[in-house]
Amino acid sequence: MKLTAKSALLVFAGGALGSLLRFLVGEVLDNLVALAVVNLLGAVFLGWFNGSVAAAKPKFTGSAPAQFWGAGFAGGFTTMSGLAMAFVLLTGSAPIILAASYLVAMFAFGIFAYLGGFKAGAGVFPGE
Repeated sequence: MKLTAKSALLVFAGGALGSLLRFLVGEVLDNLVALAVVNLLGAVFLGWFNGSVAAAKPKFTGSAPAQFWGAGFAGGFTTMSGLAMAFVLLTGSAPIILAASYLVAMFAFGIFAYLGGFKAGAGVFPGE
């Protein structure tokens, strides 16, 4: 994909919206809970979006939705750096096994969340 002013604006606008929503979730929930919520919801959303694009009858076409919702919104809403920071902070205040378990659980649940979202977006579940 070639970088254009339009694609950069779409990613920027989606990222701004995703980042704002992540901030609002962080204002309501505890740090580790908010981190888990935004990363898991973001994985479900990105899976749903990608499944919707890959469906037999796609709900989205063209590159603009992928730039805004995929790279922008989902990228701004989720936070890999927050996950890394949580791991580092946990290692300083909790047993290393707890920090490592949190990290492994977040990755595992994130993969399952993405796959569930993808199947839902693709219409794999009954009734779709």
